[in-house]
Amino acid sequence: MRTNLKFLLILGGVMISASITAQSLSSVHSAPVMENLSLTSSEEAAFLDPQDAFFLDLSSKVCFIDFESLKQNIKSVQLVSAKGETLLQDRVDHLPVNSIYELNLNALPSGRYQIVLEGYIGEVTKSFSF
Repeated sequence: MRTNLKFLLILGGVMISASITAQSLSSVHSAPVMENLSLTSSEEAAFLDPQDAFFLDLSSKVCFIDFESLKQNIKSVQLVSAKGETLLQDRVDHLPVNSIYELNLNALPSGRYQIVLEGYIGEVTKSFSF
């Protein structure tokens, strides 16, 4: 009887410690999640989020857009100035959904801009400045 009780206590202790270890490891290794990519972000820091579909390379003045990270298919890419002028409009619905689109910003002077990705069910907008 004592052997069975010792075995059950040891087994219970092992199970509890394994559960606590698994819970602590899952909280340490959880990745940040971006809840809604369709919100307009006006801070440059938003481009650094690993869950984001946008990456701004300031050294070469190129913005990379990962279509696969978006939750919708994209019809067109627009670059809009702070004054609301459309500087570029490019149809991209012929590209594969897992494309990485490169938007060259070399010809632009420093300032504030918006990238508008027009999809079939809505728009994704990112604001940035350089």
